[in-house]
Amino acid sequence: MRYLTLLLSLLALGLFTGCETDDTFTQRPPEAVDGEWMAGSDSYVLQFLANNRFAIHVPGDKPTSLTGWAYYPQKNHVTLVFDTRIGLCPEVTGIYTYERSGDGLTFVLIQDACAERAKIMARTWEPESSSWF
Repeated sequence: MRYLTLLLSLLALGLFTGCETDDTFTQRPPEAVDGEWMAGSDSYVLQFLANNRFAIHVPGDKPTSLTGWAYYPQKNHVTLVFDTRIGLCPEVTGIYTYERSGDGLTFVLIQDACAERAKIMARTWEPESSSWF
């Protein structure tokens, strides 16, 4: 009888709290990093999106967009995980703290086994609207 009561309670809780939606687990980026950022003369563009996604647009002979998941576990921290389809350190987690000083945004490496991403993130980023172009 006790298990039946527990089961019915859990079922009722599930019905009254609603169903999972696409927005259930999304989190807007903190205001300090929200939006589009450009890394000076390198023309790298970094975007933090409202659906826990991020994108890094890499210039060059063959421009590439690197995408993945961004999580904000605590203040001034961001965890980045590249999508598997890109080929650049797929499913390797990078953990950084970020610091905002005026219009400058910098990331400090805590842990990242992906040397290429660490090199990209080591730049100083400025809001894209403040660029010359």
